[in-house]
Amino acid sequence: MSSDSKSVINFLAFLRNLGRKTTINGGSVSEQKHVEKTCNYLSSLSDRELSKLVSDKYWNKYPFYTCWPKRTDLRSYGSTIGSVVHEMCQYDSRVKDILVRKSDGIFLSYTIDYTFGKDRLKASSRALKSKDNRARLRSARVLPIRKIKGLITDSNSSIRNLALKRIGIDNCAESLLDDKSTWIRTKAIMASDTLTDEYIKEEIARLETSSDPDGWEASIEMLALVKKLSDEELLYFLDLGDRWGRISEHIKKRLEYSSVDIKTKGRSLA
Repeated sequence: MSSDSKSVINFLAFLRNLGRKTTINGGSVSEQKHVEKTCNYLSSLSDRELSKLVSDKYWNKYPFYTCWPKRTDLRSYGSTIGSVVHEMCQYDSRVKDILVRKSDGIFLSYTIDYTFGKDRLKASSRALKSKDNRARLRSARVLPIRKIKGLITDSNSSIRNLALKRIGIDNCAESLLDDKSTWIRTKAIMASDTLTDEYIKEEIARLETSSDPDGWEASIEMLALVKKLSDEELLYFLDLGDRWGRISEHIKKRLEYSSVDIKTKGRSLA
């Protein structure tokens, strides 16, 4: 965390101190008691103090859950934070409003989970620019399609896939032809209507000289490219069928139904 994150330091100190108090009158302190005390702590903060706390970049990538042996370190309070945000969003409108307008990271993710209507949409709109993948993933799930188009090129594959599923590959194929995911790139090739034979030939050549030209990833992308070739251009790539069965089957059936005379090119698929 940054050196000026006094609000975060104080909050974590409070949570750690809370964890030490394991008994009351000889009995165990329940998780609900910890949640109630933490809710009271947040409610006691001023608007400025609370805003600084929940918006701090420290909360980006803060884990939802931790397992042994790390349940006692400073990043082990994700479950408590989730319960607290749930409680605040239900019962404290002031805190909820600040969470909707200012939170980030784990606080923002849980705020999207536990709000509804305009509050959820407002928090989700802010999450589009969050550094936290979990918050952006929730925004991709919640916001209208017109607002999540930028997420189809997100650095996180889960976010890209979710945005793509909602928008539909046919509506954005041209933007994904260079995607780093083979699956997305292959789907974009299949859905694109603007690929030229020259572009396809260049991509086939790239795959043939890739680090794993005979791997399954190269083969599915190669098949998608072959399917985009014209019948005439297909004749120049008959040798690809010698390496991949599915490509061989596609070429054979394409030429069977086409009017192109394969014998003029000196090859036969018989």
